Amino acid sequence: MKKIMSSTTPLRTLCDSGRLTLLFVVGIMAAGASMAESVSPCSVDMVPIQIVGERGRPVTTLSAAIAGPKFGGVPGSAAEYLHRSNLEAAGPYANLGGVPFGPFVATVTEYLAARLAKENLCLDNPDSKERSLLQFVNWPHVAWWNKAPPPMQPLDAPPSSGCRLSSPWVDLAFERKPVPWIRGIVRWNARQFLADQAVLDGVQDVPPGVVIPMELREYHRLSDKYRDFLFLRWQIVKDIPALRAIGIAIDESKAQEVLDKSELMEKQIEEGIPPDILWFFRRAQFTSLAGFGDGRVQMEKGTEGYTKLIIALIDRCLASDGADIRYNSIMDVADPSLLEQYKIDMPPIEIFTRRKTK
Repeated sequence: MKKIMSSTTPLRTLCDSGRLTLLFVVGIMAAGASMAESVSPCSVDMVPIQIVGERGRPVTTLSAAIAGPKFGGVPGSAAEYLHRSNLEAAGPYANLGGVPFGPFVATVTEYLAARLAKENLCLDNPDSKERSLLQFVNWPHVAWWNKAPPPMQPLDAPPSSGCRLSSPWVDLAFERKPVPWIRGIVRWNARQFLADQAVLDGVQDVPPGVVIPMELREYHRLSDKYRDFLFLRWQIVKDIPALRAIGIAIDESKAQEVLDKSELMEKQIEEGIPPDILWFFRRAQFTSLAGFGDGRVQMEKGTEGYTKLIIALIDRCLASDGADIRYNSIMDVADPSLLEQYKIDMPPIEIFTRRKTK
């Protein structure tokens, strides 16, 4: 694959709700950033979009979604106040799922319109619009509704004068002639992102392909089990140095034996936890209120790299002619610069880096 170069440019400033001004910065491909200067832009609304999640939303356009009504509920009620506060914080992207998912949808849609304009393929005839659709999937790390969403259906066979892309992050089918059209499934998948981080960190046996969010009940079972071990291990690691510090004699061989037994227990527990979830547990800060969390903070931290990855893959597809491009793992992307931007810093918490009693 040809190496895709990228640069970072600000997309837009959201809105000032009186309390907070949000600035969303995304990575736009260098080629895409200069498109508008050399060609007449296509309307960003030429490609119909649809938000797909726990509840599918109607097919719409980016402008219509942003401009649509944002407030509901009985005026003056507590529910209406909370709803209004949440939507105000989301800015103009409230109808697209808020921040950061909404700006992600807008970024990909706007880039695709600019990229098609480069080839004068604005999808401005009825046949093109009828056959075109960009579906955005919003999947969390954990399926809070106690039922993991089913995988999206694969797209059709590869077009003869366009391309077909299959990957865990985006599926795309594009045809240039005789009638240009484009269909795509773009996934905002928090568990996929964290599984990719585990692979980039050297974790083995992470299943390839699309990673489906874990069901809530199973996640709680695994996190409770690991939490109990975490407290036990913390107590062992903490108590031995504390007793030594106040002058109590410690039999070093016995202390090391206890520590070794806790490590054996850890291995037994780890065997029943998927590799990507275990990697996350070892790096997430546990709290009594939120447990290990749901990966949302980490996903927001990686928004820019995640967006750049999807745009780069779309660009590879549109730059080809009749190609059928397939990726099963983040390592298949084979672009060191892109992967470096995609990876986030998540070191193990301190308790798992101390293996000796001294």
